[in-house]
Amino acid sequence: MFERLLARTYDRSINRLDLDRTMASWADDAVFEFPGHSTISGRFVGKPAIRAWWQRVFERASEVRFVPRHVAFANPFLLTFANTMFTELEVDITTKDGRTVHAELVSVVRFRHGKAVHARDYFLDPSVEEVLWGRIAEPLSTASITAPPSSAAVAA
Repeated sequence: MFERLLARTYDRSINRLDLDRTMASWADDAVFEFPGHSTISGRFVGKPAIRAWWQRVFERASEVRFVPRHVAFANPFLLTFANTMFTELEVDITTKDGRTVHAELVSVVRFRHGKAVHARDYFLDPSVEEVLWGRIAEPLSTASITAPPSSAAVAA
């Protein structure tokens, strides 16, 4: 049931490369984390930063196909107010320069009042990101992206 609903949502937004519809489901203060070592990896805070991330993806892609395979909720009895959704997805992306990849990922999204407030994608093979987007010169750990080192750690 939820897989079909989510598939329709993806088809109406991400799969059509529709930036406005994709952003309609995000809260203004949302955070999106895209772990890895690709040039689009990082932590994006606020709707404008997340929009810029999606715009970069859409500008590079000629075709995107997200297909949800399994959907689960932390609290299946509380679907509308606040919840966490776990989705296993298959993704096919073709770039404008003709590179195509197939990937599998798990997306974890926390919702509040029907809007995404925090999301993180986990690719089963993170090297897929690098094929499409390139590798950053010096990989950053998630810890160094989300919090600068404390002054005590720097002094040591």
